[in-house]
Amino acid sequence: EIAYVPANMDELPGWLQEWILKDDMQGLGYIVCEGTWDGRRAYYLWYPFTSTLGWFCTYEGVYLASYGGIPDDPEFIEKGGGWDKWTCIAYHHPV
Repeated sequence: EIAYVPANMDELPGWLQEWILKDDMQGLGYIVCEGTWDGRRAYYLWYPFTSTLGWFCTYEGVYLASYGGIPDDPEFIEKGGGWDKWTCIAYHHPV
């Protein structure tokens, strides 16, 4: 289980604000989590039609890695610290 602490939109990086506000995301839904990846502030992004189970980007919007969905994936545990170190900061599930 990941804690949900909503972020203020204006405190998110510009590229992430744009991604969240795209019409596609409003129609499809999304999940955004914040944490650390390999010692850097990072975000995990997911939406229903992605070909992976999500991906990681730096605060600056640089792609880091895709997540294959194995909860005990050694790379994720090593670089991301495990899900208990992450917080869900935004989600949308259209009706």
